Amino acid sequence: MINAQWDLDPISGDWNSAANRTPLGVPNGPTDTATFALSNTTNISISANTEVNGITFTSAATNPYTITANSGLTLTVSGAGITNNSGTTQNFVAAADAAGDGGIAFTNSATAGSGTSFTANGGTVSGGGVGLIEFFNTSTAGSGTFTSNAGTASGTIGGFIGFNDSSTAGNGTFIANGGTVSDSNRGYVDFFNTSTAGNGTFISNGSSFSGELGGTTRFFDSATADSGTFTANGGTVSGARGGTIQFFNSSTAGNGNFTNNRGAVIGALGGRTSFFDSSTAGNGTFTNEGGVDNTQFDGGGTIFLISSSASSGTFTNNGGAANGAIGGTVHFQDNSTAANGMFTNNGGTASGAASGNTNFYNTSTAANGTFINNGAAVSGAGGGAAQFLDDSSAGNGIFTNNGGTASGAGGGYTNFGNSSTASSGTFTNNGAAVDGAGGGTTNFLETSSAENGTFTNNGSAASGAGGGSTVFLNSATAENGIFTNNGGTVGDALGGETDFFDTSTAGAGTFTNNGAAASGALRGVTQFINSSTAGSAAFTNNGATAAGGDNNQGGATIFFDTSMAENATFTNNGGLVSGTNGGFTLFLNNSSAENGTFINEGGTVTGAGAGFTAFSDTSTAANGTFTNNGAAVSGAGGGGTNFSNSATAANGTFTNNGATASGAGGGLTQFFNNSSAGSGTFVNNGPTIGGTGSGFTEFFNNSTADSATLISNGAPGGDRGGVIFFHDDSTGGTSRIEVFDNGSLDISYHNAPSVTVGSIEGTGSINLGGNSLMVGSNNASTSFSGVIQDGGDGGGTSGSLTKIGSGALVLLGASTYTGDTNVNRGVLQVDGSTTSNTFVNHRGTLAGIGTIQGNVMNNDLGIVRPGGALGAPGVLTVVQNYTQTQYATLMIQIAGGNTGDFSVLNVLGNANLNGYLDPVLLNGFVPTFGQTFTFLDYASLTGEFSHIKHRVFDNGLLQWSVIYEDNHAILTVEHHTPDQGSTFVLLTLGLLGLVACRRQLLRGQP
Repeated sequence: MINAQWDLDPISGDWNSAANRTPLGVPNGPTDTATFALSNTTNISISANTEVNGITFTSAATNPYTITANSGLTLTVSGAGITNNSGTTQNFVAAADAAGDGGIAFTNSATAGSGTSFTANGGTVSGGGVGLIEFFNTSTAGSGTFTSNAGTASGTIGGFIGFNDSSTAGNGTFIANGGTVSDSNRGYVDFFNTSTAGNGTFISNGSSFSGELGGTTRFFDSATADSGTFTANGGTVSGARGGTIQFFNSSTAGNGNFTNNRGAVIGALGGRTSFFDSSTAGNGTFTNEGGVDNTQFDGGGTIFLISSSASSGTFTNNGGAANGAIGGTVHFQDNSTAANGMFTNNGGTASGAASGNTNFYNTSTAANGTFINNGAAVSGAGGGAAQFLDDSSAGNGIFTNNGGTASGAGGGYTNFGNSSTASSGTFTNNGAAVDGAGGGTTNFLETSSAENGTFTNNGSAASGAGGGSTVFLNSATAENGIFTNNGGTVGDALGGETDFFDTSTAGAGTFTNNGAAASGALRGVTQFINSSTAGSAAFTNNGATAAGGDNNQGGATIFFDTSMAENATFTNNGGLVSGTNGGFTLFLNNSSAENGTFINEGGTVTGAGAGFTAFSDTSTAANGTFTNNGAAVSGAGGGGTNFSNSATAANGTFTNNGATASGAGGGLTQFFNNSSAGSGTFVNNGPTIGGTGSGFTEFFNNSTADSATLISNGAPGGDRGGVIFFHDDSTGGTSRIEVFDNGSLDISYHNAPSVTVGSIEGTGSINLGGNSLMVGSNNASTSFSGVIQDGGDGGGTSGSLTKIGSGALVLLGASTYTGDTNVNRGVLQVDGSTTSNTFVNHRGTLAGIGTIQGNVMNNDLGIVRPGGALGAPGVLTVVQNYTQTQYATLMIQIAGGNTGDFSVLNVLGNANLNGYLDPVLLNGFVPTFGQTFTFLDYASLTGEFSHIKHRVFDNGLLQWSVIYEDNHAILTVEHHTPDQGSTFVLLTLGLLGLVACRRQLLRGQP
């Protein structure tokens, strides 16, 4: 064992010369120790491969030594390692030249000690060697300082510091420098096997030459960064690349602390930490600083590739620090995963600066990571972001996108592009906290999907500040996502929202839009724009929770352009506080409800507005199903659907239910402007208890019922059933009106003179006010057993009825309207009673077995037919006078000779006759000679029939004649005797025909 001390004045600087030590000898063996004290020669180099147990610097070694392992030679420390008691930093250099590598190696449990500095130089000539400093077994870098330099000439390789086996960097400080000349490689610090960075400090510097790589620290195999502190600095000249920290194989960042800095000048690239293979970020802490200009990669960054994992790491990506500068980033590519990592992406710190961001590519996943994207703190800067592209997935990640904190500052956001998916992630988009700042957002583009994600978009917390939002673009889909859009929390603050653009779809998502949470605040909303569609999603729009101001609307779903509700379900709930409005669904432009289902609930407290669905512009209810429920508390309004402008109910089905509490309003459907009920079906139900509002349908302005079916049902427990109202100049078109029990049609509010409808039927009431109801425009045949009367909610008297169209209307009830009855076309069959004067006009038929209390005027080409339908004789009674003009007809149906087998017109006043009598035999019945039929009763008679239609019958053998008595007119059967002059003419014509036929036959003979 040799323990020789370097002399005060050695004859040379050669380690391997025995003459340079006392006692004489060369420490070069595994048990040898080299000791250094005060000396006048401190630049020492080995001239042969050398191994020692240890190297000791005594307290007298105050002149710093530099010990160099020259090219092709290795200095190995294999025992106790280096002990420095001098208080002066002692230096070691692994040199390199064309001859090969110069190396310093630590083996077994040797330590590099403290107060020591090691430099591994890069190559000096192309193809030459490099400086190597390596640790093996359980050796440690102690508290030494280690520098790995880049090559100094083109084509050279950088210096190398390596840890192998279970060695550790201890508390050492390591600097890997970037390239300094063209085509020179960088310096390296590498960990292999199960080696560890311990508590070391690692600095990977960027290149100082444009286009060259920065210094790097690398981990391979199962090596770990342990509790090390790592800094990757950006390049120092424009175009230079930053330093890097890299993990490969199954290595881990352990509990390390990593900072990736921006480039030091404009155009320089930032530092990077990268993970490859199945390496993991462990519990590391990572800070990626933003850039200072608009170079694409000038911010610091962390990158995960292949199957690497962020594990439980904590990552902070700071925004850019100058206009156009890009922020710090974390990238996940291939099949990498964010695992349980914590990620904070901060906004830019200067106007026009981009945010810090976390990006996912390929099939990478956010797994169970937590992501906070903060809004910018200065006007014009972008907020922090998480972005998913390709087929990446948000997994079960938790994402919070915060609003900007300064006016004009952008909010944090999460973006999904390509075919990426939100998977089962949880997303919270918060509104901004200051006026003019943008809220947090989640955006879906291309064919990306919200899948099973949960999204909360919160309203802003300041007047004029943007709310949180989720946005779908292109062909993106909400799939099975759950979305909650909350209202603003202070006056004039915007609410949270979910927006669909282009051809995106809400899929089978669940959406809750809450009303304003403060007086004057705006609602939460879901909006469909362009050709987007609501798919088969479920939407709940809740009422506002705070009263006061002009904006206290409930949550809303709004459709624009040509968007469609498709097969979605919408529930619009009433206001929750007195003075607030309910939730609503609104269709604008050319949008369509398609096959959607809509439920509009009444207000929930006294004075609260109801939920409603509204159609405006040229929008359409298409084939939608709408239920408007009455309120459940006194003083609250019922749910409603309304149409305005030129909107149409198309083929929709609408149910307006009565209220369920005394004093509460019923459900309603209303039409305004030029809107149309189309071919829709409207059912208006009465309340279940008395003193409550009924369900009703109303038409205002120039709106039209078109070809709709309008039904008013009775109220089982109420005093008024459902109601159909016509106001202003609205029209009934060819609508089918059905009113039952105490359900009603009311035209008393309508402007004079009339309302036209297609048909009426049922058992309810029709209130005319002072207007005329024109029935029959759809040419249908119906019966009505209710009452038609004056009055109504709008009051008025002298209401009238006009029958139009080719169908038949049977009146079975006792109508009391006091205006005229006009039969202009088709059949009006009165089987009940009317009180008005009746005019039967051109092409009109009055029939029936009931009673007409007024006069009957049968005008030219009109027909009066006592009895029911054709083939059903009966008695029609006219209480006042009956007048028949020159070309009018009284039709008498005769099925037999007994009473009841033939029609009778029973006139209790004067019968003023003219025109035609038309006896019609039924069912093959032929009366016999002398048989009589008393078909007309009267109190007095004026005139008589001028013609009898079908006078001759039974093959010309019989004919009708009329006998007029004081109070009766009688049809009598007589023999028919042909006129002699007529008979002669007929015989002559027959003879001439025979002569002509004979001549023709003779001409045809040969």
